[in-house]
Amino acid sequence: MIILFLILSHMVADFLLQPTSLVKKKFEGWLGIFIHVVIHALVLCAFLSPYLLNAQIYKVIAFIASSHFLVDTIKVHYEKKHQNFSLSYWLDQLAHFTFIIIGFELFIKGERLLSYTHPAIILYLILAIFVTLTYEIGEQQQRRSDALPRNFKLNLNKKMMLKRLVLFSFSFFLTYLLSQGHVPAPLS
Repeated sequence: MIILFLILSHMVADFLLQPTSLVKKKFEGWLGIFIHVVIHALVLCAFLSPYLLNAQIYKVIAFIASSHFLVDTIKVHYEKKHQNFSLSYWLDQLAHFTFIIIGFELFIKGERLLSYTHPAIILYLILAIFVTLTYEIGEQQQRRSDALPRNFKLNLNKKMMLKRLVLFSFSFFLTYLLSQGHVPAPLS
């Protein structure tokens, strides 16, 4: 269950809480990356707050935050030299998820921690963020590759925001119904 909170917190901090101004600041120097990593650590603390009495949680937060700083620093240097934005985006996400799994395996797996929510809720939140943001960000990375100078703007117009809100709300509502047993769960 904790692994789902680690993934969800990454998606919230990397996709929802990283404005264009912070992306630009990351390319200006290490301070932008540091601010981004602090946001990640705070989001991790928020999602893992019921478990903060366990010292292992602090270790995984520190591991994930420091690895995030390393991965984003490498990504920024790579993009400055090669300007292959699509490749760096996908490799960046792969590296982050790899470090999340490593952190979980090193510090959390085997710990006896009670769950404070139904796993389906977290899975659907992850899915909602993935469906509504990841594809668009991937397209934006491709546009950055195709058109120089770099264009950091995401298409955050009102229509797209409304579409995201509807998809997110629907996913959350469906998750709630699943967790209450009102809708049959999908077959595995």
